[in-house]
Amino acid sequence: MGTVKQVAGKQRSRTKAQAALLLAGVLVLCTAAPAWGVVVNNLYDAVVEVPDTGEKARREGFEQALAQVLVRLTGSRGVLETLRGDSGGEGGEKILGRGAELVDAYSYRRDGDTLELHVTVSAPALGRALAEPEISVWGANRPGVLVWFVVDDRGQRELVHRDARFPPFLEKPMQPLDAARVTEKGPWKGPLMKQANLRGVPLYLPFNDEQDRDILNLSEIWGLFPEPIEEASQRYAPDRIAIVRVSRRGDGWRARWVLRKPFGSTVVDGVVQGDSRTDVTEALMDRWASHFAGVFAVDYGDEREARDLEVIASNVDSLGDYASIRRALMSMEPIRSVEPQAMKRDQLHLAVRYNGDLPLVRDYIALDTRFRLMAGPEDGSIGPDFGVLSLQDAESSGADSGRVLYYSWQLEDSGEELESVDDDDQLKIVPLSEPGSSGDGDTDMPSM
Repeated sequence: MGTVKQVAGKQRSRTKAQAALLLAGVLVLCTAAPAWGVVVNNLYDAVVEVPDTGEKARREGFEQALAQVLVRLTGSRGVLETLRGDSGGEGGEKILGRGAELVDAYSYRRDGDTLELHVTVSAPALGRALAEPEISVWGANRPGVLVWFVVDDRGQRELVHRDARFPPFLEKPMQPLDAARVTEKGPWKGPLMKQANLRGVPLYLPFNDEQDRDILNLSEIWGLFPEPIEEASQRYAPDRIAIVRVSRRGDGWRARWVLRKPFGSTVVDGVVQGDSRTDVTEALMDRWASHFAGVFAVDYGDEREARDLEVIASNVDSLGDYASIRRALMSMEPIRSVEPQAMKRDQLHLAVRYNGDLPLVRDYIALDTRFRLMAGPEDGSIGPDFGVLSLQDAESSGADSGRVLYYSWQLEDSGEELESVDDDDQLKIVPLSEPGSSGDGDTDMPSM
């Protein structure tokens, strides 16, 4: 995913200059990291404790490391039961028994009196192995989660926050816990960080500095009040916001949690309990990873099952815009290929081939804030539920003609109305209104 390909085929631009723009754009694409969500770099790494460096202990350690990686890749501990059960078939049993074959590298390290086996699993080899039992995989591009985590320990409330060595303006607000320039330790931060790392969930903590406290207090976080929490979260620009309140329950702990989209409705919520901090944070990460995998996991399946759609991006003013758009789309897990089709004034038409369902592609693109979902023609290409296509799903796999997603490419969110460049229909492309808004000025949108 994300490999740059040479542009092939006839370019349908209106001018030779525009055609040259598209052809040259492919040649200047680079492999820089995408500017959306968070790229989790340790998906295929695992650490397990072993009693010694003998062959038997090493082989068992490889199998434990493989299980750890499989859970992180799929977002669910159930994958191990699936592979062992009837649905996994012989291919599933072979994967679980091939730990040594799938290892790329390993080393031993001492942590006090504990001997650790550090393992890196081969991504290509495991990917090929997972294709047979058709296991869905949650890719490396994952939503960053800002966590407002309040603990009430017998009447004493405390916000678990980042301990920054430097002033907040010198720190990167949305830096993952395990990538921070300072070591994050604490009775709750330690277990939280460890479990997030095990499950591949990028977590961030607030600074809890004067800027945060001017907007938000502990009582509002404890009360799960969304308005002040979302206002305080704006400086961090997270993909998701988690609110957790933990209290004592006898000798154990109980955590009430909510996971939200910024300025959106509650995505999912729940309650977990445990005898220890590790039990509680492990249960939290289980729930969150399972939810995200349910949204973002991709079943690659057979190439013949891939589908086609057209992405039309407005406000494309330069070669750099084109290169950035194509690189961003190619970095997204469900997308197999992106090929330019036409350039009409500032409107770029791209043919996109993808795996999975269309809502999955739309959710991935939504994580990149440079893509602003737009309303399209009144012919039903964009349905009334904010971008879900109203076309009937094709019974057969392969190309789904007529599927179109409209976006405005915005490095800065201007909110201005954009005119379509379709000279035949003279349509309007306008921002989708927020839920509950009056929709003034959106006369060319489908009725809400």
